[in-house]
Amino acid sequence: MDMTVNYQLASVLADIVSQATGTAVAAPVSTQEFVSVAESGLKTGYDTLATAISQVLSRTIFSVRPYSAKFKGMMADSIRFGNHVRKLTTIDKPFSNDDRYDLTDGQSVDAWAVNKPKVLQTNFYGQVAIEKSITLYRDQLDVSFSSQDEFGRFIAMIMQNVSDQLEQAREELARNTLANMITGVYAQAADDIAPERVIHLVTEYNTATGQELTAETIKDPDNFPDFARWLFGYMKTISDRLTNRTALYHQNYYDAGTAAEGDEV
Repeated sequence: MDMTVNYQLASVLADIVSQATGTAVAAPVSTQEFVSVAESGLKTGYDTLATAISQVLSRTIFSVRPYSAKFKGMMADSIRFGNHVRKLTTIDKPFSNDDRYDLTDGQSVDAWAVNKPKVLQTNFYGQVAIEKSITLYRDQLDVSFSSQDEFGRFIAMIMQNVSDQLEQAREELARNTLANMITGVYAQAADDIAPERVIHLVTEYNTATGQELTAETIKDPDNFPDFARWLFGYMKTISDRLTNRTALYHQNYYDAGTAAEGDEV
């Protein structure tokens, strides 16, 4: 520990005298006050002062930096019992013509024609369980800390570190899930399934501006600022479109009666 900086010495001295005298002592802010506080410490006796110095200089700093995982919006509630999750999705069915405008004398209209709702069930099977363990020795810790309060702070530091590791693990799992979704979109586009979900930004930018930039030339200092401003607005527009009830930005299931030729059913 470097004890040569004045403000550090003043603060440490105040702590030492507080320990020795049992009273709160303000940190001296001038040379005269520093000498006065030092003299007060000496008056307590060498043994008492030495003990106070030892206690102050042997204090432990516990490094605690709580971490909160990113991508928490991708996390779902855990399923504690059961071995699979069932998801039910209602499939849109086509509209029908209004028979009131196409009635024929002598013929009847079936008012009770059955039109059952179409529901798709998808299943997610299996589960993966992980745990994080830490070993704390009882006897070895007895001589490591000066009080139960200090021991409690040590345990809190250890547990916070474990919590931080779990938070990071959840975050990395969410990142992997997102990367898996992106890979799936590209794989579908390669199979000509919803290729419109893969957006080539440079192509879109060239179409909007009439330029003929490439993935390399768009990084040039003369080109990139305008592209970055356009990209910000473009992403905002796409983000706003996600709030609409459309079939463009997610995997779709079609009813056979509504699927166009060539669509996946």
